[in-house]
Amino acid sequence: MKQNFYLKSIAFLSIFLATLTGVLAQEMKVSGKVAEANGDLLYGVNVLIKGTNAGTTTDAQGKYSINVKKGQTLTFSYIGYTSKEIVIGNS
Repeated sequence: MKQNFYLKSIAFLSIFLATLTGVLAQEMKVSGKVAEANGDLLYGVNVLIKGTNAGTTTDAQGKYSINVKKGQTLTFSYIGYTSKEIVIGNS
């Protein structure tokens, strides 16, 4: 009887921790366009998650889309331009 109780407790705890981990580490999709100050869209801008190897580049319309976690930093870089870093928040 005690063994059955312990197995149920361990199973419940495992499911709870897995759910909690999933909630804390949720990724969100971030997308946008990269353009010059005059509005010209930039093709081929590197969009990287700082501290990782994950990233993407902008398409011919300057659009990008990437999955990130809240608090991570996106680094935008392009030859001949100053890099820009943006921390991902709630918005």
